[in-house]
Amino acid sequence: RSGIINEPLETLRNDKKLKEVYENKFVQEYKLNFVNLIKRPTVDVSKLKSSEASAGIKLVKQAIRKYKPYTVCFIGKITYKMFKGSKNENPGYGFKGEIYGSKIFLCHFPIRGFASVRVEELKALYKEANALAKRQA
Repeated sequence: RSGIINEPLETLRNDKKLKEVYENKFVQEYKLNFVNLIKRPTVDVSKLKSSEASAGIKLVKQAIRKYKPYTVCFIGKITYKMFKGSKNENPGYGFKGEIYGSKIFLCHFPIRGFASVRVEELKALYKEANALAKRQA
């Protein structure tokens, strides 16, 4: 609904088809990618420990330096705070500055709140990334 990817909703609701989109179109066609700070599943993200994120933080920083994305989106405040190393900060959502020349965006966590909020956030992120791409072309 945000316009970031152009796939039918039926495809996105089907795990097998969604996996095909991720594996075959995300990077090449849509210029998207995901990097996890912590590579283990959890029922509640607040149960993750900051100490578990150090390798993932290094990986994210390396990816940003190497690929120079127009924007980097953090999903949820806990992830963003782990990356920044700031436990007590209470950041607002939206654009947060830059890292290595890439604009940082903080998006709501998918499980909390209305989906329409995230759709609007992703529209804003997509619009800014496209504007940056046009300026640099």
